[in-house]
Amino acid sequence: MKKHSDSTTSLADVRQLTYFRIYKTHPGEQHGTIKLFSNGNQQCPINVGLVAADADANPIPLTQAELESALKLVHYAGGGDDVPLGSDDDGYTCSFVKNRFTWTESAIPGQAERSTTEPDEDADEPPPADIQILTVYVSASPDSPALAVAARFEVTDALFFTTNSSADDSNGQGEDGQFNSSVEVVLAAPPVLSVADFGAGANGVVSGIKVGSQDYFYWATEYYLNPTLNSRALPLLSVGASEATTDAFGFYTHGGSFDHVTWAISYYSQPGSETAETDGLPKEPLHAVKVEFGHPDGKRGDPLDPYLPSQMYADCVGRIEGANANRVVIGILKANLQGTFQDSAGKLVSDVGSTTMHILDAYGNNHRLSLTYHPGTDAFSIA
Repeated sequence: MKKHSDSTTSLADVRQLTYFRIYKTHPGEQHGTIKLFSNGNQQCPINVGLVAADADANPIPLTQAELESALKLVHYAGGGDDVPLGSDDDGYTCSFVKNRFTWTESAIPGQAERSTTEPDEDADEPPPADIQILTVYVSASPDSPALAVAARFEVTDALFFTTNSSADDSNGQGEDGQFNSSVEVVLAAPPVLSVADFGAGANGVVSGIKVGSQDYFYWATEYYLNPTLNSRALPLLSVGASEATTDAFGFYTHGGSFDHVTWAISYYSQPGSETAETDGLPKEPLHAVKVEFGHPDGKRGDPLDPYLPSQMYADCVGRIEGANANRVVIGILKANLQGTFQDSAGKLVSDVGSTTMHILDAYGNNHRLSLTYHPGTDAFSIA
């Protein structure tokens, strides 16, 4: 058998495929399964192996660009119509480029097993020496149905090959030019975590740890959210005020005159970072705190220059002490002297006692939490 030189042949010279298989892990899989979170972000890798050839079955090596232009994924149960995956409102997307989200099948609940799957006699047979393999990265939206996926290789409108025939094709070499293999995408809904999954108590209260210096009338406390999925630490990507963004969030509030904490201002960092997010320290419109020291006779003292939360943070702690890639750290600056909140123009700013935070995990799932601090009881809670 003669193998064509890369420089003398192209896709236009292909007349047949001598091998064509779609699979998850090994080309010997005829009808496999793969699990995926249906969150529109995570991608599962589906492989397609093929050998393109001329009329005499001599292999033709194709460029990556040629392979990508000719290959697409289709519905296995297409009824001969070869419905492209990602069309017909199925909610799927396909790409030859992997995105930033992690695919780890063991982290996805559900059983990836098809009732029609039988062990392939040729599962251990090595693939052809001239095989070319492409990986297609597939994602699915929350409304997507579970689908069995086939591959289609199109040389021209009139010459194409698919893996959704009923041919007896246990080894990927086909039967009279017909091929039969598929991968079923088994979808799992994005997980909904309880407050306990973040390490909070049953009432949502999270324990805090004092950090940094205690030499000022203000101090810092860090609160750790350690999410778990399937009893394992959940790897995280980012936090933000809205889904799939890193927009700043935060709260600032006052306690009563006789409370130990008279006012509090939140800060936070991205997972794993030891640096607090600047836009959240503090969250606009808060800019500064005007503090007045009191005298023993009960009279007010002279007003001092406004305190900047960023400077207070720098003075008493200066970094996120409990940073961890699988953890969200919420810090709170607390004080025991009376103070009023001001914007950058020196105008009064009203309290914001709670805020919403979105956590994006490494698998592409979004987790929404409400954060609240209660100065009277010095309690931080999530819901």
